[in-house]
Amino acid sequence: MISGVRMLDPGTLERYAPGEPVLRKRFWRMPAYAPERETRWMMRRDRFAAILDESVAIHAMADATDRERSFRGALIRRASSA
Repeated sequence: MISGVRMLDPGTLERYAPGEPVLRKRFWRMPAYAPERETRWMMRRDRFAAILDESVAIHAMADATDRERSFRGALIRRASSA
């Protein structure tokens, strides 16, 4: 560290002005632990995960259907050209 320099507490400021006392002010504090907020967040997270899983499954089925159509089309073209 640099001589004479110290670390401020988190969320704190100090103002130095000539001829005035040092102003120390806390502008932010860590919010109190609120388990109900965490529970709501966790429920949202779980709901998002479920929606994402469903979306991926639906798109996978759609992709498989497109591949199946392409495969069937290729088989039909092959059979008609023979």
